Amino acid sequence: MAVRGVEAVGSLGSARSAPALVLRGRRRAAGDREGAQRVFSAACRAAYLIGLPTAAGIVALHTQLVTAVFGPSYRAAGIPLAILGAQIWLDFINALQGTLIVAAETVRAAMPRAVAAMGLLIVLDIALVVAFRSVGAAVALAVLQVVNVAVLRPFNPPS
Repeated sequence: MAVRGVEAVGSLGSARSAPALVLRGRRRAAGDREGAQRVFSAACRAAYLIGLPTAAGIVALHTQLVTAVFGPSYRAAGIPLAILGAQIWLDFINALQGTLIVAAETVRAAMPRAVAAMGLLIVLDIALVVAFRSVGAAVALAVLQVVNVAVLRPFNPPS
């Protein structure tokens, strides 16, 4: 349930990045490279401005959120929620990168990196979930977010 809650917040990043990158594509197609760069920079700023405070809020209030929504018997879910909440800003950046990759028609070039990152997630899930259960799953997903941002970075324009 914690994952679905964090994913719901993560959809804000997608909702913000997709229209901006469509605009970026139009400007770039029209030869307006500077305008396209401004749109991309604005989308990045928005992802950070939404993502970082959201992450801070979830981390700060993880126990209270779980207790308020599910009751005190689910208090243990607060730690995985805090881990997932801490990486939500990276989810926003990954959504922006994914939209950019699709808009720039570089999906084929990015696919091997994305598949390798997903392979890492599978390995981490197997190792960490067995050992640490829900906390392990949250850590595996947080590591995936960091890896995704790093491996897909070459597909971003300079900002």
